[in-house]
Amino acid sequence: MRLLTTVIALLTAAPTLLLAAPVDEAVGRRQTVSPPILCLAVCWPEKKKCSNGQWPAGDNGCYTCCGIAEGWTPGVGTDVEIEG
Repeated sequence: MRLLTTVIALLTAAPTLLLAAPVDEAVGRRQTVSPPILCLAVCWPEKKKCSNGQWPAGDNGCYTCCGIAEGWTPGVGTDVEIEG
């Protein structure tokens, strides 16, 4: 319950930040991670792969790359590649 309260407080205080977890591609649902990773939301028209080789998490055509710990910088186009 404390985690849920913290998540709500974070989303209310900073609407540009999203809590995102890795997406299990096989079943298309988010995995549970602890503690949650704060990521900046970046909207792309198509899904791209992060420079660390991970798929971003996101819904409705807006994807978030969570490779900040691996040196990924939001907004730098050279750190992502278009899939397909």
